[in-house]
Amino acid sequence: TAIKVSRDMRRGILGYASLCGPWIVHLIEGRPGESTAALLQEGGCDGIIGRLFTPDLRRLSATLRVPQVLLDTEERTTMPAFLRRHSVIRSDTAAVGRFAADYFLEKHFTSFAYVNARQRTAWSVLRGRAFATEVRRHGFACAIYGENEADRPDDAARLVRWLKALPKPTALL
Repeated sequence: TAIKVSRDMRRGILGYASLCGPWIVHLIEGRPGESTAALLQEGGCDGIIGRLFTPDLRRLSATLRVPQVLLDTEERTTMPAFLRRHSVIRSDTAAVGRFAADYFLEKHFTSFAYVNARQRTAWSVLRGRAFATEVRRHGFACAIYGENEADRPDDAARLVRWLKALPKPTALL
């Protein structure tokens, strides 16, 4: 579901750009190893539409004097002041979690699990809570990976063991 939400946002943005352009669009996801800073600094961009998940991206964003539309940022009340002056598009991440739970419930699953995003970003925690709450409201348990300190996001072997230990079949978000 997180991938579909991102894909739908991109589709809308690129559709608008094709109607109102010509614009050159660089897709920047803020993923580890991506040369985002160099691209933004050297590319002479006219604006930014994107996610600023990392502190480096937020710092760089503050130095650029271009219009910015930020996607799925943290709550405006906790954003650094320089981010508050930009437009924000936020998906209803709790609704996504509830929708996913309802989908799996309609498919008659009885075992449910959620894996938090690697960085345990606010949207991931909120989505997992909403998913688990909806599942529990229907009388089922929901295992959540990433709730405690032992569930380190960079420990792939631990995650694999956790996944293998889940009952089969399990609806996994």
